[in-house]
Amino acid sequence: MKHSKKWCVLVWALVIAVFVLPLSVGAQQSAFPTPEELRRTNVCLVMAGFYFPGGVENGQITGDGAKLVQAQWGGSGFIVQGDGTIVTNCHVALRALQGIAVFADGARYDIAHIKVYDPVDDLAVLKIKAQRQFPAVTLGNSDTVREMDEVVAVGNPEGMGLNMTRGQVSQVVRNDHGKPALIRHTAQIAPGSSGGSLFKGKSVIGVNASVQLYRQWGTPTGFNNAIPVNKVKIMLQPQYSQLKLLSNVFNPDLEYLIKNNKIQAVLAQNGQVNKAQGGQAGLYPLQGVVLDSLEDYLFLLEAPAGSDLDLAILDGQGQTVLGYGRLRNTNVEPILFSNDYAKEVIVAVVNNYNQPLNFGLNIYKIIW
Repeated sequence: MKHSKKWCVLVWALVIAVFVLPLSVGAQQSAFPTPEELRRTNVCLVMAGFYFPGGVENGQITGDGAKLVQAQWGGSGFIVQGDGTIVTNCHVALRALQGIAVFADGARYDIAHIKVYDPVDDLAVLKIKAQRQFPAVTLGNSDTVREMDEVVAVGNPEGMGLNMTRGQVSQVVRNDHGKPALIRHTAQIAPGSSGGSLFKGKSVIGVNASVQLYRQWGTPTGFNNAIPVNKVKIMLQPQYSQLKLLSNVFNPDLEYLIKNNKIQAVLAQNGQVNKAQGGQAGLYPLQGVVLDSLEDYLFLLEAPAGSDLDLAILDGQGQTVLGYGRLRNTNVEPILFSNDYAKEVIVAVVNNYNQPLNFGLNIYKIIW
């Protein structure tokens, strides 16, 4: 009799597992917005603007440090307000003069305005130009995110259109106050997914920003980084509601930047660089110059007119030339340099003349 009771309990346990497990899985799947809902509230971004190659293009040294290059790139975003307010990454919006928001149904809307951008947290708030209301996502509370939470990432990888992938939160990186500073997860993303939404349940809890790479090989690890959505909420407060034309915010004209005080001093150095001798140029290196992420810089070399000086920006090991400008028949040589990620560089004054030369070097951060 005891054995029959055990068998009865076992049979009922199997029955419950067969019927309850599919229900629990189905409930978990339905906890996220439907694909149709995601297509209405998430967009692909096509941005057009510029960057400063800094006198080096495609690995070739041109010496034209003040050259401006036009460019087009893609990204992702999601609607947070019915008026067409979009959240994306700062590195998607930065240096863009115009943009287009493309919906999954083929609808396209111009993006002419920016509300606010934040290079520190890599966030930007843009505005669609349209006379209509849009469905918007629900913003969750990223302070409640925990490891092993199920998440869905939505984005535009490699310009393929909206893709939706599932994964888990693998790590919540916290700041000194115990608040989430970064959400690492395993939902697959790729270049072009930047600025896309990360859902936990029905709510957005993060903004996808980057793919974590192996340091040694530079290949994807399978872990990805998202910015906690609570940082977005701060940027949606009324004080950030003023619309600014992209074309007015990002004016890349050097004369305009200087005349309108759009530059902030970072470093000033006066010195004398040794003469060239034995076929070797004289060199005055400044080591340990730190460039911040998602910032543009103006390097300004001044010397007596007719001086035969060059200005070089090298990586921290002095092996790769990142920027180069040649001072010829003038007393000022600028290099405009776009910096995508934080790095330490060497800035070197190069003397090709057979006499020592005095110089002044100023480094400015451009304030867009």
